[in-house]
Amino acid sequence: MIKSADIEIKTRNQFDNWAHTYDGGIWNLYFETAIKHSLNIVELKKNSVILDLGCGTGELGLTAVQGNKIKKAVGIDFSFEMIKKASSKQRQNNIPLEKLEYIIGKANEIKFPDSYFDVVFCLNSFHHYLNPNNVISEIHRVLKNDGFFVLLDPFIDNYLRKGWGFFLKKIFKEEHVIYYTRESIKHMLEYKKFEVIKQQSFLYFTLFTVSQNVKK
Repeated sequence: MIKSADIEIKTRNQFDNWAHTYDGGIWNLYFETAIKHSLNIVELKKNSVILDLGCGTGELGLTAVQGNKIKKAVGIDFSFEMIKKASSKQRQNNIPLEKLEYIIGKANEIKFPDSYFDVVFCLNSFHHYLNPNNVISEIHRVLKNDGFFVLLDPFIDNYLRKGWGFFLKKIFKEEHVIYYTRESIKHMLEYKKFEVIKQQSFLYFTLFTVSQNVKK
């Protein structure tokens, strides 16, 4: 049995290696489309502070501060090379840290105070989290009351989507990752006191789940 620490090291090395080519190729077309749709799926207000969890090379945060009059975007990723690339793009675009910040960190240990963010995005990384319930708890903690959590990930609601998930595991050599059904994602969020607002398929093989923090 593979230990979680070994999986973490393997995954970090994998993403460190990907960082240099992550912004190119056919996959980047998907990422760009997903980011644009994500930023339109909830209303970003002028004073919004947003978090991109598993931010990769930082495109969501960069797009958000350039195209929306939000207060600040933060990106967190546990890959040093991904954060290095994201920070480089931030400097190239002359965006100050007060507006856009990238941080090395883990999804289950978000180094921000309670009720800090208005919106948390998690695009295409949830299947990597070995303890998803702990991650959801952290997101719930750092979100403001009535704040939104936007989750996008492959899902396996039928044989074709299960086949796609199997293909992804093979092509990326990620046998340890877990893809979920629409209902299981909804159940995990509701168990952690999120109210699921909508779930909709995106390009057929992935699922948007928009939920709201309802801590009272």
